[in-house]
Amino acid sequence: MLRYEPVSGILRFYPRATDPTEDSPEYEASCTVVWESTKVIWLKGLSGKFTRSSLAELLKFVLDNGIQKVKTQRNSGILPFATHADGTYCEVDIQEALPKIKAFLTRYEPKN
Repeated sequence: MLRYEPVSGILRFYPRATDPTEDSPEYEASCTVVWESTKVIWLKGLSGKFTRSSLAELLKFVLDNGIQKVKTQRNSGILPFATHADGTYCEVDIQEALPKIKAFLTRYEPKN
């Protein structure tokens, strides 16, 4: 038996709503998402201008997809709402951080 499971993708954060037919709209930040499981993701290669609006979009993506844990390995900085950080490793347990995440989203609701 063979089962194909896509395990990675790219998130691109745009400063404004974009036309899906536009060839190469400019984005302000991006990262690669690697799915460790259906409930756990790794964010890799975070780059660009990561704004509060970008963070709100990322959190909405996490909540909408039922993700329970976000992990990253970074040389500088930790993820907002981190529930565990050790050296360059950082993770966010979404259920543990949910009250803070909800409070943040009430102030910075993503623009659709």
